[in-house]
Amino acid sequence: MSENSPDLKDVINRLISVVDDETVSLRSNDTSRLESSFQSKSRLLLEYTRALSAMQMRGNTSHILASTHALNNAIKRNQEALKTQLEAVRELSSFLEAEVRRHENDGTYSRSYGNGGY
Repeated sequence: MSENSPDLKDVINRLISVVDDETVSLRSNDTSRLESSFQSKSRLLLEYTRALSAMQMRGNTSHILASTHALNNAIKRNQEALKTQLEAVRELSSFLEAEVRRHENDGTYSRSYGNGGY
């Protein structure tokens, strides 16, 4: 193995850890750590891209296949959790939009002054 191989595996393992932590936060509706998770994930994805590119130049990537597969699975789980959150936001948004329209149509916010109307 080349000396950079452990670095790529380390980046993959750290990326899996960050993605899995984010997935847990999303599934438990704990949004307190999401900002730092997004930042870590972005930084690690850049590190991953650079490390993988360097390794591909050397032509030997077969030994990281299992790690890459594990990363792919972690990203798929994360994607499902994000999709669930997005659907919940859409439902809430639709509900709020319907409520605003209902209140606009019930006359609550009309401009009537005295007995003469507008």
